[in-house]
Amino acid sequence: MKKLFTLLIVIAMLCSLLAGCGAVKSNDNNSNDTDDNNTNDAAQENADASTYISLDINPEISMTVNEQSQVTGVFAENEDAQVLLYGEESLVGLNLDEAIEKITSLAVELGYIDEENKVVGVMVSTENEDEVPQIVSIIDEKIKKVASEKALEIEISEEGAYSLLCSLEEFKSQHPENEKIQKLNPAEFKLAKTAFESGEMTIEEAIEMDRKELINRVNNAFNRIEKFATKSYDEAKKNAEIAYELAVNTALEGVYSEIYFNNIEKYPTTYYYGVLYQLYMTTQRGYIQLSEKLAKIEEINNCALSEEQAQRVADALGVENVEEIMNESGEVTVDSIENYADKKIKNSNKSQEINEFKDKFKESIKEIKTDINKEIEDRRNQYNEDTNGTSSSATPILKALEAYGLLLNDESKNELEGYIKEYVEIISQKALTSQKASEIADIMKTKANEILKKIENDLTDEDKGAVEARKQELEQSINEAKEAFEKEVDDARKQAQIHLEERKNNRKHR
Repeated sequence: MKKLFTLLIVIAMLCSLLAGCGAVKSNDNNSNDTDDNNTNDAAQENADASTYISLDINPEISMTVNEQSQVTGVFAENEDAQVLLYGEESLVGLNLDEAIEKITSLAVELGYIDEENKVVGVMVSTENEDEVPQIVSIIDEKIKKVASEKALEIEISEEGAYSLLCSLEEFKSQHPENEKIQKLNPAEFKLAKTAFESGEMTIEEAIEMDRKELINRVNNAFNRIEKFATKSYDEAKKNAEIAYELAVNTALEGVYSEIYFNNIEKYPTTYYYGVLYQLYMTTQRGYIQLSEKLAKIEEINNCALSEEQAQRVADALGVENVEEIMNESGEVTVDSIENYADKKIKNSNKSQEINEFKDKFKESIKEIKTDINKEIEDRRNQYNEDTNGTSSSATPILKALEAYGLLLNDESKNELEGYIKEYVEIISQKALTSQKASEIADIMKTKANEILKKIENDLTDEDKGAVEARKQELEQSINEAKEAFEKEVDDARKQAQIHLEERKNNRKHR
């Protein structure tokens, strides 16, 4: 009885703990906006893409096109592109020449193309490389047509932005033994980067894929992305997802612990299954959150520089006013520095002067990335000292499982101890990166599914019915959580729309 009493106390602690555990990332990307530039019926009708096109005006827009030269997907590579496309009718379903004409006209209207920025970068990647000159010719013709109507002389460049070429050079240096990577041209590298930036896969995975399959994967990603998914919107939506998934998962996962706890005598050798399942799922959510936090600090290009770092870059590049290398949010980042440099380089006719600038740019970016990487490593070490509370949160649950083991027969006790030992070994891994934390989360999900199968085979039909009945009882609280989540996302969506609209109006009246 004393052992059982101890067990009940530990379980009480466990129940209290589980009410505050983390949440899993949701994959729900549904939008209530019926005017989404990237999702409509035409996208479904023309889903088989064969060509990828990047237009670098800053805004930077990527498109996928099918064999009939119809646009099948559009991706705003940066916030300037979101501003340009915001409130406009969808480009999806238009012929390529119509889409190019519309983008160019908007870029001129909003002041993105002017006398100081009149070179448009064009990169094309397609299944049949022999078709590239023809596609470039169509783009060139339409851009110059708009330019003549606006009394501007616009040129196109197929070289690729200087920052992209530097990134490609650096990427190749990181993979000296990979023959496929060493043969990459800028257009192929840009396609692979876009696949990564649209959340589809790593750059390395993209490079290994069949070209047409990759373009279609990118096309599908384009049509899943919400057009106003600004940085602030993404962050607000993620926070809402965490709160929603916490409420839902904590409630539903706890049903199994509850059913076993209420029927200990009925399941004398397996009553730890419910708590073990919760342990894996709780840990999975913790490591997903950790992975997301690590990924955020690992985003070198979006990391805001300190005033001292920003001034150092400005001095190195000969920029008199730091504001010239800031983004629209008033921050100096690697992205904003690269945008400034790309614009300056592509619009300059002074070869000697620009070559000197290129050297200064490469050295400055190298120094800044070294600084940022050092800061990232320091932050990563801080997270690794306490992995988002994941390990510490697991301690009471492990104690509960150890207490469960006191009442098991030798065979079941050995099995439980095996689970505990394996679990501790997994979460004891150090020097975590976002990718490693994500891998641990996947392991925990796999282990949870294994235990869930055992649960489903173990419970009687009567107890399975009790589980379902209990889940139905929780439906109201789940619905309330869902309503709160949808409201938070809707509010974030409205704020993002207001932000983009204000930026667009400001450009129209500048």
